Amino acid sequence: MPSSSSVSASALFSLWLVPDAPTRETLAADILSLTRASGTAPFVPHITLAGDLPDTSDDIAAIVQRIAAQARPIRLTVAEVAQGDQFFKSLFLRLDRSPQITQLRAHCTALGETIDQASFDPHISLAYGDMPKEARQEAMQAARRWVGTSIEVSAISLVQSSSETPIQDWQILHRFPLIGQD
Repeated sequence: MPSSSSVSASALFSLWLVPDAPTRETLAADILSLTRASGTAPFVPHITLAGDLPDTSDDIAAIVQRIAAQARPIRLTVAEVAQGDQFFKSLFLRLDRSPQITQLRAHCTALGETIDQASFDPHISLAYGDMPKEARQEAMQAARRWVGTSIEVSAISLVQSSSETPIQDWQILHRFPLIGQD
């Protein structure tokens, strides 16, 4: 299997959990407002389940579809508003790490990737890149309204994206509903 470093950024994929439509619309409006302050391209609100995955087989979509078919929709709670030094984790909503999202991430090993559960930090980014200090403080204050909110996720999206792919080039290829049964 080729390593991520030997695969071009255009051949890398991510698995995103996308919030329900009303939540997604509100988050998208917040993100659009913040992209003006950070100078980055707007992006779809999402929770990265696994990223920078090389397409090492012709059936990556089939594998993701199987993962989605085995999983049920989940509710995640916003635990806090946080900020960081990483470009893709500049300002974000940290989510509680529920057993359901941890199990869903573990299923990603079917894609042939080693999944590091210890470093998994489920979150929804609100802004990428640098923001002026005052704008960041205002954004963090405004984003506190999300703390304690429950967000429903009922699908996995297969996205052509990577940490090296320009945001405007990200493409959602497939959306698979979480339809698992008890």
